[in-house]
Amino acid sequence: RRFRFDASAIGPDDFAAVFAKIDGFQDTSDFDMMQLVAIWYGHRRDITPELRAAIEQRLLGFRYWFTDPLPAGVIDQKWFWSENHRIIFHTLEYLAGRALPDSTFAITGTTGRAEAADGRARVEAWLDEKATWGFSEWHSDVYYQEDIQALTLLTEFGERDVARRAAVMLDLFL
Repeated sequence: RRFRFDASAIGPDDFAAVFAKIDGFQDTSDFDMMQLVAIWYGHRRDITPELRAAIEQRLLGFRYWFTDPLPAGVIDQKWFWSENHRIIFHTLEYLAGRALPDSTFAITGTTGRAEAADGRARVEAWLDEKATWGFSEWHSDVYYQEDIQALTLLTEFGERDVARRAAVMLDLFL
């Protein structure tokens, strides 16, 4: 509660490299998107309108899964299939859709409400899989931090039942 965030100290220029990576469909841009989702949910009322608009643009323009259409001429460099990337992409889709339920997402042409439903179903499937079979990237301290960050976002910003399941998974994980 004592943490103070000076939202006026940051603007879109501070995220230029991150935005370029996201806009360029580069690998690990999903890691960067988790930071933007955390800023959106935690501080969207505090940040400048320019930064808020820039983050919203990325939430609406991100490709959340490999089955989503690929814009003409784009080569998507993202890695979708590993354990950590899967929960990250699903978490991002779910939370971005919840953040902007009535907006149209550029890649799929669907509403945020539909994106949230797809993301939630995928999050729940991932949680079911891990509860049944355990983790496949075990003993990977590099990727565990990514899983933990995605599960923490779900715990903090997901609907109560999703948040509870994510918290239980964090308990098991840690």
